[in-house]
Amino acid sequence: MSLAGSKNTGGRSVRVVVARHSEELEWLALLPEDYEIYVSNSGEVISDIPAEIAPRVNIASVENTGREAGHWLRYIVNNYNSLTDINVFLQGAPHVGHTPDVLFKMERSDIEGRNFAYLCASREPTRVLGEGSFQPRTLIGTAVGRKFKIVELSTGGVWGAQHFVTKETIQKYPLEWYTAILTKANKPMFAHTFEHAWNVVYGVPPNIMPELPVSIDG
Repeated sequence: MSLAGSKNTGGRSVRVVVARHSEELEWLALLPEDYEIYVSNSGEVISDIPAEIAPRVNIASVENTGREAGHWLRYIVNNYNSLTDINVFLQGAPHVGHTPDVLFKMERSDIEGRNFAYLCASREPTRVLGEGSFQPRTLIGTAVGRKFKIVELSTGGVWGAQHFVTKETIQKYPLEWYTAILTKANKPMFAHTFEHAWNVVYGVPPNIMPELPVSIDG
């Protein structure tokens, strides 16, 4: 099954941001043909971009720090004033692990009309975080939150990391906010925690639903 051929019917620009280290990228050809593709590459030179999509693929070489969170936050920081209307954040092998069918949940009918949603697998139960070492408030909510006067942050979250978010939702917080938490993501002890804290990063209250995509509107 291929998603190639999907047309822009909503008029909103979409960019897929891929955090890649050593993964193969032939799957990019499955994405709708009017989506921009941005590959944040911390590995060796990429040589497997399908020729038919190469003209719409932008590759940025970055340092290998911060897991996928470092890639995605660095993208936001570097492109804060030129974000597309909808920004989809995927891992280098997005269909492996928590989200085996994510590539078939990428049509505009799946992503338009929401401000933010995790792209979690419906067959795997989502988990709301409680107290503990991976509490998102512990991650970014104290010193950084006070500095930028961010509203009280929820401790809810979803496992899986991959998500999409609108430009308007990202820009509710200033560039300085993302710059500050990028320094957190670059530290190994924090990088994994971002997997289930993206609603906290964007200041979106959790409203976890059982179907894919998990909708969190705010």
